[in-house]
Amino acid sequence: MKRLVLGALAAAVIVACSTAARAAETPIALSETLGEEISRAERDAYHLFPDVRGFVSARVFKLDDGYRVDILYEDGGTQHTRSRRIDDDTFENTRVHVRLVEAANANRSGDRALDARVLYGTALRLATEGRYDVANSLLEDLRRDYPEQYDSLGTATAHDDVRALAGVPRGLFQEGSTLDQSGRTDLMVFAGYYSVWLAIGIPIAFDVESPEGFAAFLLTVPAASLYFTHLATKNRSVTDADAEMISLGGWFGTWQGVGWTAYADDDEIDSESDDVVAAGVLGGVGGIALACLVNTMSEFTAGHAAMMNSANFWGAGLGLLTGVAIENQSDQNLASALIGSAVAVVGTGIAAKDTPLTQRRVRFMNLGGVLGALFGGGIILLGEIDDDAAIASIVAASGIAGGYLAVRMSRPETDERSEMRLNPDASNIALRPLTGWSPRHHEIRVGLALEF
Repeated sequence: MKRLVLGALAAAVIVACSTAARAAETPIALSETLGEEISRAERDAYHLFPDVRGFVSARVFKLDDGYRVDILYEDGGTQHTRSRRIDDDTFENTRVHVRLVEAANANRSGDRALDARVLYGTALRLATEGRYDVANSLLEDLRRDYPEQYDSLGTATAHDDVRALAGVPRGLFQEGSTLDQSGRTDLMVFAGYYSVWLAIGIPIAFDVESPEGFAAFLLTVPAASLYFTHLATKNRSVTDADAEMISLGGWFGTWQGVGWTAYADDDEIDSESDDVVAAGVLGGVGGIALACLVNTMSEFTAGHAAMMNSANFWGAGLGLLTGVAIENQSDQNLASALIGSAVAVVGTGIAAKDTPLTQRRVRFMNLGGVLGALFGGGIILLGEIDDDAAIASIVAASGIAGGYLAVRMSRPETDERSEMRLNPDASNIALRPLTGWSPRHHEIRVGLALEF
């Protein structure tokens, strides 16, 4: 019992000493004007303690290792006090803020109409410089602090305009607004896919055998490729034609590098698989660099570039089929495909320069070629043809015919934004019902005839 009494007395003494110590503390003024106690009106004027609800007053005290802020606030009709410790930097930053507020107050003329007009003019000047977020904040202050002047100056219209442009403005007043980045996404996609080839090809070219080494390339090359492509193109014009040409340079260079090195290996020149891959990597990178150079020296339409890109694959396929049709040896078929690809790309680049093409029309032409080749495959199956030369000839001829029909059926166009439509003037292409009696074969014929 005696210990309990002594403990209670000790606690009372500690509390009394603490209360006496706090009572003896002297608050610190943030400025001479603001004073030692911050009232609710001063809190509003100086924009202090924005997160304290029911604010009544506050005082700041100096401690041995920082500062303490005592905040008196009201909650449910009852006043409470809470204390918060702050460091030296927080206290000094608050004093700087207070000085700026007092400087702004001292700069006011005392004439509310004049101050409102100055604030309005400043907001408009900032808007002309494209700083719409700041201008919007000033106009919000004008509406809050000078409501009468806000209405009399007719600020509402300008405020609506500034607010509309304060989000993500797009216009000729913005840096980079005239850049054509229609092909940037396609270029990023190409960089992503091409980086997969590089991530596999580079370690093979350098004869990396450890799983850790391969993993390092797989983890870094794709991410680095996309990142550097993003940096290189974010403030540059990247048209659809640019993307098509760079894609062409990458795949064409890779194909030619791999193909000719593999062909040389077949001719018993001392070369190994890592040399073939290395040639593909160097050829692709060189092709991309060459395409970038060509883009700066000459202008291509998106359709023209897409046609050259497609010619790379169609030329290789037709070259291979031609080699099979003339019964070349297997190693010569590869050379035929490589030569066909190169001839098709260069020839298309020269011959199709002034042809009215769009990417959509090129895709339609590719579809026609694919369907034509499949049609030829159907003929081969129905006719049970097993001769390689005949098979290659039929597939090549039907693919070319399908592409030709697609060219004639699609209307020439140059505007990528227009809708793809079939050619209304292709009167020489028509489907005609085929019916009647054949006296020679003693049979009735029913079907459709394609005329062109």
